[in-house]
Amino acid sequence: MSINSKEDQAAHRQEVRMWRRECSAWSRKMLSLADHGLAEKLGQLDWPSLAAETQRLAAMAQAGRDPLELAAITARLRRLYGEAAQQLQAVPPAAESVESAPQDALQDTPITPTDQLLIAKAIAAAGGDAAPGGGRSRVAGHVAVQEPSGSCGGLLKGFPMSPALLLHLVPAYRKWVGSAAPSWSEIQRACDVVRGHLGIPSQVYGQARAMFGTDGAAVVIGTIAVKHAMLRVGNPAGYLRRMVERHRSGELNLDRTLHGLAAAARSRQRSVGSLRQSPR
Repeated sequence: MSINSKEDQAAHRQEVRMWRRECSAWSRKMLSLADHGLAEKLGQLDWPSLAAETQRLAAMAQAGRDPLELAAITARLRRLYGEAAQQLQAVPPAAESVESAPQDALQDTPITPTDQLLIAKAIAAAGGDAAPGGGRSRVAGHVAVQEPSGSCGGLLKGFPMSPALLLHLVPAYRKWVGSAAPSWSEIQRACDVVRGHLGIPSQVYGQARAMFGTDGAAVVIGTIAVKHAMLRVGNPAGYLRRMVERHRSGELNLDRTLHGLAAAARSRQRSVGSLRQSPR
């Protein structure tokens, strides 16, 4: 197709960027699902082959310049994810229990006095995760620990949270944040978009903000988004309501899930590092 005018060229570039973003989003979802399926030995799927095909398609999308070809790649990635997710529906899910005790794949991790240092190292090493705008999510040298503001009193139980760390732990927020070192207000805006995608009504979101504080609610909804992507949570709104009730009764142990997310991030980065260092 011939593209002559500057307007046509600009529209073409915008369409290519849009399709590349779609491909990137679906490839991340598929790779996250494959990581979880492989780790938990779920179903009868060939998770390594699915991950390799996803990576191949994602690389094609990054190099592609034809919107029609990129649309076809997006459709293929969506189909891969849909078929894998559908097959997993037949697998008995783990109990959808709220974090009242150590359980599920995100928190089977011993919590030691050195965990806060390890979390800081995970953030400093976050260059392996792509950030919006082609940059890298990185915090150099130190972690700016910022307890979320608001009435979240004791929600994190000493877990050293910051906007950059939350962005690192919650892939769903990255698409909607334009900085690798965001502010809490940027995280909150991303949270509002993501909770809408999760089907969490404004009323339920308002209850969470009243209970956890605005920043605390962003942390809570971020963990729900991760579990939903891993097929651990089928009803995000109902799950959030139960988390509110657990926190009200003093039974919510969100810090365990956050430690598990940090451990998973460290594991992914070690895998990426070993792949980069292996001879070709």
